Amino acid sequence: TQRERLAFGLCFDVFLSNSQKYGATKVVFTLTDEAVLLSDDGPGVSPERLSYLGVQKVVSSSSTGTGNGLLLSKQLLGLIGWTMDIQSTLGEGMTIRLHR
Repeated sequence: TQRERLAFGLCFDVFLSNSQKYGATKVVFTLTDEAVLLSDDGPGVSPERLSYLGVQKVVSSSSTGTGNGLLLSKQLLGLIGWTMDIQSTLGEGMTIRLHR
């Protein structure tokens, strides 16, 4: 549907943009029977910062992002019955898991 294309398109765009912005050299999209996984080899985020990504609006004047793109992606995915989980280890990249 149009809503699904919009939600997934935005999520993919935000992930790719963030990966490029933060210096990832490799991005992998994996499709399984249960989920879509988006992974990169970027710098990752700290556990403290990870707890805010995709959860609430964070206002920041620093060069790091606010997480609002991920928040919007998560909200749009929710409208079509999907869930977004974010996993990251500082220095080891990030993985976003999209699933029903």
